[in-house]
Amino acid sequence: MCLIVRCGGLPLAITVLGGLLATKSTWNEWQRVYENIKSYVSNGGSSNGSTNVLVADVLCLSYEYLPPHLKQCFLYFAHYPEDYEVHVVTLVSYWIAEGMVMPVKHTEASTTVEDVGQDYLEELVKRSMVMVGRRDIVTSEVMTCRMHDLMREVCLQKAKQENFVQVIDSRDQDEAEAFISLSTNTSRRISVQLHGGAEEHHIKRLSQVNYINPRSRSLVYIIKNQGSSWALLGKVSFRKMKLLRVLDLEGAQIEGGKLPDDVGDLIHLRNLSVRLTNVKELTSSIGNLKLMITLDLFVKGQLNLEQLDPKTKLDLSTLRNLQQLWDFPVGKCNPRDLLAMTSLRRLSINLSSQNTDFEVVSSLSEVLKRLRGLTINVPCEPMLPPVDVTHLVSAFTNLCELELLLKLEKLPGEQSFSSDLGALRLWQCGLVDDPFMVLEKLPNLKILQLFEGSFVGRKLCCSKNGFPQLHSLTLSQLENLEEWTVEDGAMMRLVSMELKCCNKLKSVPQGTRF
Repeated sequence: MCLIVRCGGLPLAITVLGGLLATKSTWNEWQRVYENIKSYVSNGGSSNGSTNVLVADVLCLSYEYLPPHLKQCFLYFAHYPEDYEVHVVTLVSYWIAEGMVMPVKHTEASTTVEDVGQDYLEELVKRSMVMVGRRDIVTSEVMTCRMHDLMREVCLQKAKQENFVQVIDSRDQDEAEAFISLSTNTSRRISVQLHGGAEEHHIKRLSQVNYINPRSRSLVYIIKNQGSSWALLGKVSFRKMKLLRVLDLEGAQIEGGKLPDDVGDLIHLRNLSVRLTNVKELTSSIGNLKLMITLDLFVKGQLNLEQLDPKTKLDLSTLRNLQQLWDFPVGKCNPRDLLAMTSLRRLSINLSSQNTDFEVVSSLSEVLKRLRGLTINVPCEPMLPPVDVTHLVSAFTNLCELELLLKLEKLPGEQSFSSDLGALRLWQCGLVDDPFMVLEKLPNLKILQLFEGSFVGRKLCCSKNGFPQLHSLTLSQLENLEEWTVEDGAMMRLVSMELKCCNKLKSVPQGTRF
């Protein structure tokens, strides 16, 4: 009861204190927590004894009880704006790049550093210091998360005390002062929060990177309104920032659309993202980044790699430590570079319709044994013929997630898919025959999403006992779909269903109505 009183009746404080006590197994440890709360209050800023200060003391104490490795992970949330929905895959990739996540001895051989990072986050969730946004239905891993306003205040306070990160807010009216602090601050992490809208004119100087602390380990631009863009003005150089481990330029519009050549000088870089930028041309020096773990090439439009000098042809075979590679352009790079990337867990590739490309990628399955997520994208052009991906799909036997964005001759048979496949997403496949005839037989499929143009037929049917593990179903923009039947005993584990823009569908099956 005395501990509850210290929480001032605030549910968050009670929950956080409960998460802290859950890590203590004896009465003596509980007593020590109580004594520490009293000591923290008497020595802290709670001289007025107000409820708000008492609550803040409890939240601060929860931070003090964190083990050292979790303290760093907790403080990383200071990078993000208020009420920001954090994508966990990106966050964990930052932690890994900065060496905050260490492999645990005596764990299963299949456990990766990425898995350990997820465990770190789950520990913060259990302590009620981080709130879960969404979980993956297949793996139950946290997909997005955020921080309560009061807990975020604690995070910002501690980050400031530790000089953990310098945050530049585009809404700051005094741009000159922010610019000066950007060049003189000794923090080794820089987070530029871009809120867009009416404040865009305030980032004219803050978008420059040429004067940022050369000892910085990370430079991250975070767009509050995701999907918007911003401009890196003038000639951009990273030459003086040779200690960078994380460089996230998401949404940047770079003059000339060319990634600066001196990016190749950042030999300590582990994480590079040009997602949704206007980059059209990569520098050949990117092959120097041998410690790279995450490389995101998902740009607006297509990368133009043909302009590279043949003598300095883009060679990614040196990136042997890559675990995540987004939008690798197989048709314009040598796909055999992937043979060296034996640690890949997630791979997104852009193919041409030439069969040789598919054959080469299929042959990689003997090397990429750790691959769990695969996205295959082939440009949907009117003159391109449909393709057969049966051999390619069947080659990767350990996949948990598969996404296909291409026109198919036919859907591979159920025996071609990995028995571990838990999530399948189809786009623009142009399937005429009912895909449910195959997909309902996949034993562990939990998420199925059919998007625009994936099925162009009129009828779908879920047979009895079909889709035994399906939890989530999405049917979106299937313009020809008119009839959908669900037999008794089908989709017995279905939890969520989304129907969107299926305008010709006459009715929703009785068994699927909630």
